[in-house]
Amino acid sequence: RYRSGTSSSYGSWYVSLGRTLGSRVYVSGEYNSSLSVLRLTQSSGVTIENRPQTRRFGGSAVINLNRTLGLLVNADYTIDGTYRETRVLAGLTYRF
Repeated sequence: RYRSGTSSSYGSWYVSLGRTLGSRVYVSGEYNSSLSVLRLTQSSGVTIENRPQTRRFGGSAVINLNRTLGLLVNADYTIDGTYRETRVLAGLTYRF
């Protein structure tokens, strides 16, 4: 539970589940509510913006292609009263 000043408070949830599929794949999913956003500003340096109505759904997968090469895929969807955002990120890892 987060309390903002003396007049308002709200609860926050975070749930995450993951599972290995076979010997090469790991998948996970998550849900967040009531996010806080860290913003860098020129005047004060850092500002924390609380968003009690925000919900975020996400998922990720790590696929080991062979002993040295892996693929990471991450997707999330954020819903707020004023906006919706979808992000998909992917990357390769190489082990020396």
